Amino acid sequence: MKKFFDIVIIGSGILGKSLSIKLAKHGFLIKLIELENKKSFSYDEIPDFKILALNYSTIKFLYDIDVWNKIDLKFCTKYKYIETWENSFFPVKFCSDSIDLSGLGYIIENHRLNKALIETENKYKKFIIKNSIGIRNMYYDDIKKVWKIILNNGKYIFSNLIIGADGKNSWVRKKSGIPFIKFNYSQSCMLFIVKIRTKKNYTVWQSIDLNGPKAYLPLYDDWALLIWYDLTEYLHEINNMSFNLIEKLIMSKFPKRLGPVTLHKKEIVPLTFLYGYQYVKQGLALLGDAVHTIHPLAGQGGNLGFRDVKQLSDVLIESKCTKKNWYELNTLKKYENNCKTYNTIMQFNIDLFRLLFSNDIWIIKKIRNLALHSVECSNLIKKFIIKYASGLF
Repeated sequence: MKKFFDIVIIGSGILGKSLSIKLAKHGFLIKLIELENKKSFSYDEIPDFKILALNYSTIKFLYDIDVWNKIDLKFCTKYKYIETWENSFFPVKFCSDSIDLSGLGYIIENHRLNKALIETENKYKKFIIKNSIGIRNMYYDDIKKVWKIILNNGKYIFSNLIIGADGKNSWVRKKSGIPFIKFNYSQSCMLFIVKIRTKKNYTVWQSIDLNGPKAYLPLYDDWALLIWYDLTEYLHEINNMSFNLIEKLIMSKFPKRLGPVTLHKKEIVPLTFLYGYQYVKQGLALLGDAVHTIHPLAGQGGNLGFRDVKQLSDVLIESKCTKKNWYELNTLKKYENNCKTYNTIMQFNIDLFRLLFSNDIWIIKKIRNLALHSVECSNLIKKFIIKYASGLF
């Protein structure tokens, strides 16, 4: 059993796997540690709830690490248009043509992307050593600048750098002592996997009212994901209804353009805000939901996580190539500087948007409708928003 690794990545979800692949391609020896047993999937069943809307920048990154070409595109849905409106007034329409792209991104189930990552990961078995034992504890030696990690079986390993990619309840973040703000919103979202009868047109749309948005994401074949944001208590009332009653409620509450649906699955998801004051410490870095979570109404959480992966891997690889100590704090700070401001702007802008559209004060209603109308009338503003959401800045 190897004792020393360049990097230990804790958390083997899609971010942990993609980071390990990118670093292994450049000769880093990686220990990839799972903290929980992963659910197995039958690939012929109803679509899963964990859906990703991947933007142009994320797809390019996955292509560059030899993952995207392993995904069966018949289970992906390209989206070319995004529409949003409040109570049918001032709809804002975004189109990929305005920035010379064939599409704004693809919608894919998390487990299908994970399968492609595993396939690529298996090409680097000499550099990526997987471990499902879990961790008991970890200590940092300030003199030797190395981590000692004690596994659940009592054995231990050493590493220059620990990376926490272990989600919003991050064990690494808690052990590191990095300060953070975390709270649950008063709202949750309810997810519905449905079959639709209307023709798909490569459009993701979202209708907004005072109770919260109602969104539509087209999936493969005749499947779609519907998202209903509302007070948690009310959504639990809906959850206790029969499928037949829920279908009728969806028809009455969602825009008429949806048409008739057949409900197959439903789930309530609590919404959490998390903001980490630091992304790094000496010999340690956090990424993705371990250090920031974002309200899902803009569908950008996964893309921000992949941007973290790209920025961190680029910093480490560049430092290694220039013979610098890539695990030192001044190197890791470059990653923090590249990501923290960008992520914070996205986090707080989306939260501001949420607050503005959940307020019934007439002057605020006037301001937000004027804002939507101004965006729709300005191709320059729309181009900026699309480029920002596509990761092209």
